[in-house]
Amino acid sequence: MLALLIGCKSKEIIPHVRPYCSHENEKVRWDAIKCLLSLQDASALEVLRHYLQSGSREELEQAITLIGISE
Repeated sequence: MLALLIGCKSKEIIPHVRPYCSHENEKVRWDAIKCLLSLQDASALEVLRHYLQSGSREELEQAITLIGISE
């Protein structure tokens, strides 16, 4: 579903995508963050900051990867 929303490029989907940034499934979580980054939503940066500071090596690496993709 999130893959389809990423293609929308409509800021109207942002409130529907945000809750998925903390989803238990990591694929869903990172797709949601990627979607928000593609829409240049500031909340994506806040979520990434959280994962950068989480202490989890896996989350840190994934956050850095998404930051690199979004530039």
